Amino acid sequence: MEESKKVWVTGSIILILLVAVFLIYFLVISPSRKIEEEPLKVEEIKTTAETEIGEEKVARPEALDISLAESDRRLRELAQNLSLHPFFARWIKTDGLIQRFVAVVNNIAQGESPRPHLDFLKVNEKFKTTKEDGRCYIDPASYKRYDVLADVFASLDTEGCVRLYWLFQKPIKEAYAELGYPHQEFHPVLLKAIKELLKVPVVEGKIEVVPRVTTYVYKQEELEKLSDAQKHLLRMGPSNVEIIETKLQEFYEALKK
Repeated sequence: MEESKKVWVTGSIILILLVAVFLIYFLVISPSRKIEEEPLKVEEIKTTAETEIGEEKVARPEALDISLAESDRRLRELAQNLSLHPFFARWIKTDGLIQRFVAVVNNIAQGESPRPHLDFLKVNEKFKTTKEDGRCYIDPASYKRYDVLADVFASLDTEGCVRLYWLFQKPIKEAYAELGYPHQEFHPVLLKAIKELLKVPVVEGKIEVVPRVTTYVYKQEELEKLSDAQKHLLRMGPSNVEIIETKLQEFYEALKK
């Protein structure tokens, strides 16, 4: 599918971040009890479902009774404990966190671009190409625009994020119903979204693109056939794709237990 040069110039918003950052950043955020004491830390959250079986523990906690309307405030109470990266603290100030998360995951699972819901993750540097022997290639310097997003993603505490995700089920279900799926489960959609991103190849070497009047398309048919969501991740470059997919695999393994 073709992508406009304007999108490449302003910096397309990547997934996530199912992923890349959104998958993450919502797996990361969780509600907590009313602010009557010091804010809870991730390691202080207890659950009625956590029981020792030898040296193993049931990792899935019981969902907390928190509405979608009150979720933003409560989510931010614990978000800071799951990543020390300074950019993460800025991103979680965005409103409508759960609604955005659910919409982004749903877009990725369907192969659609989640860009409309990730307006706060803009990359300002321009997309660049180089020419060799009359052919047009992506300039590797363009990949560096996304280094910080990959760094934030890699900084997340996988175990803590997944545990908080299970606590967060009620507002997620409410947001998914508002999106038009009142009788469907969200969790399989999340797993599907992650699997879609894990299909993105790590492409070492040059990537040839073909300029159109107002668009660029991939010369390699295998890449051009990727979904819009997958192309967002591919544009981050091989190093960042590898970083993000390594983390996504961790999330996937933990979430399907």
